[in-house]
Amino acid sequence: MQAYINQGDLGLFFDRAQIPKENVITYVKQLIEYEELPADQRVISDRRKETLVDNYMSQQQNAALAMQNETLMKGQLELEFKQALSLPEVSSFVERFDEKLGTGAFRQHADQFGRTYYASNGRDTSVIEAVKHVMKEYQPLLGEGVSSAQSGLESVKREREDSKPDGHIPNIGRGAANTSPTKPRFTDLKTLQEHINKKLDGTNG
Repeated sequence: MQAYINQGDLGLFFDRAQIPKENVITYVKQLIEYEELPADQRVISDRRKETLVDNYMSQQQNAALAMQNETLMKGQLELEFKQALSLPEVSSFVERFDEKLGTGAFRQHADQFGRTYYASNGRDTSVIEAVKHVMKEYQPLLGEGVSSAQSGLESVKREREDSKPDGHIPNIGRGAANTSPTKPRFTDLKTLQEHINKKLDGTNG
């Protein structure tokens, strides 16, 4: 492509780049109009273009931040589920639940409870509360084992709260990327990356 530019064959360059002729004509007209503007108006036009570019870059940065934030929140959500399911009583309940209702059914019901809770209360609930709710609701279907599991979940919840000086508990409701007040908020990529690095250091340590 650069060879076409070096040879001055812009027509072939536009063809190979699949740029419609209408777009080229429009651009040339705008360029001519710009060159005919008084100097002060060209300055205004340049500033307008710079603003558009800055807005575009800001949107791209925000999109990247949102994606990284969502990835981090999903990871925290999965860790919370794993901790809740680490109790033998809970693990046994989930296994029997999925045997009766299908693989992954327990997780789907917990997720659905989180979404319903948020729709009704305007705030998220914790993963542990969602797990407790599903177990209590379906106790008649699966029988014993729920009470001891509920007690174990309360212990896990207290341990999680005590170990979080900032009061942060991974929540479930609007999804992994929700903006619950109990979740950390990231206003720039640098802050988010520092948070991720701390998480990784803690995991590796």
